[in-house]
Amino acid sequence: MDKLQADKLTEIRKALEAATPGPWIDRMEDCGGSSDDELYRVIKAGEGFIGSNRELDTGFAITGFIDPRNAYLISHAPEYITYLLQLVETQAQALEDIKDEATKGIFKGDVIQTATSIENVLNIADDALKLTQV
Repeated sequence: MDKLQADKLTEIRKALEAATPGPWIDRMEDCGGSSDDELYRVIKAGEGFIGSNRELDTGFAITGFIDPRNAYLISHAPEYITYLLQLVETQAQALEDIKDEATKGIFKGDVIQTATSIENVLNIADDALKLTQV
């Protein structure tokens, strides 16, 4: 991983850590509209919003005519970003392990050691690839 990539991952990680802690939710609720049956999609996060739409201690709320598909993505973004960061870190470590293992076999010059290293490299790569298969 080069410096630009590492810096971008650090930036993403810091933004995620700075965001309002979960849970993030989306639901339909009455937001004090002009009609008694007027419901709006609401995305909320933080202690101050869960359970009441009138408190403003911590967190945030987005209210309006939000497409449910967009609300779903927004409310799950922290979970998805965390998962993807963990996946990138796991695969980056697997690539480092592959590099180390391949280097062992190449520089030993021993045919048996090289074959063992190749098998280890393939196993490490296979484990890393399993994480991305859907």
